[in-house]
Amino acid sequence: MRNRDPLRLPLSLSAVYILLVGITHLIPTLSEPLLGRPVIDPALEALNGTALVTVGAFTALLARQGSRSAAMVWALVGFFVLATVNLVVFWSLGEVTARTALAPIVIHLFFIAWIGSTLARAGAPNAQATGV
Repeated sequence: MRNRDPLRLPLSLSAVYILLVGITHLIPTLSEPLLGRPVIDPALEALNGTALVTVGAFTALLARQGSRSAAMVWALVGFFVLATVNLVVFWSLGEVTARTALAPIVIHLFFIAWIGSTLARAGAPNAQATGV
């Protein structure tokens, strides 16, 4: 049986999620209903979308690589952690509603747990074998 890459599925699904969110931010008529507020600065919203599409494309490339740096995958986990903290802070300040914040927070926590635990399990035998 072929040896499967345990990180390929969570990285691929997170890439699809990030790309969809980025594309949504690029188009104001799509982002307004999802954000629950009118887009005040379309240029800034498009910049956010561009950044998210770039991260999504990077994540898709990372998912396709057979040999990837664990640091790059942990950086992706860090991206989800920072995005979650950002949502929680703006929700607590009243800048976004629960309707807008809860779904992404749950999705981010899911990816943090899935990718982080998979990476920890995949990296554990290598750390023990090298004596680190």
